[in-house]
Amino acid sequence: MLRLITKNSNIYKTNINTIIKTSKLIKELVLDDDEILSDDIYLYEVEDDVLDLILKINKLFEKNNYDIENLQNDNNYLNYLDSLNNEMFFKLLSSVHYLDIEYLENLLCDKFIKLINNKSKNDLEKLFNVKLNI
Repeated sequence: MLRLITKNSNIYKTNINTIIKTSKLIKELVLDDDEILSDDIYLYEVEDDVLDLILKINKLFEKNNYDIENLQNDNNYLNYLDSLNNEMFFKLLSSVHYLDIEYLENLLCDKFIKLINNKSKNDLEKLFNVKLNI
């Protein structure tokens, strides 16, 4: 069992085998020539709510036999993504990038592209509550 300690100092216990299959960062921090170096990993850039979501999605990914296409069709995964507001979406994307979880980063970037594709400047300003100087 691996203990992940978040920015908020909360501890999440997770299966080492599952998380090292998905996060290159954690794999590098935990393993040295397939020998476990540490049971505690401090994730100073990841907040509780985001890590919780990442671990849930990783469980779904494992349940779907690490097959991205199966995951993309999983209703639980789709519900997680659909429930995210913009702030949470970008926190998730940033944390996934930090943890180097390639499959999830690719899926989130695909979702982002679909979200902004064919949007006007005004649409983007409303969507992200910003003023664009283009």
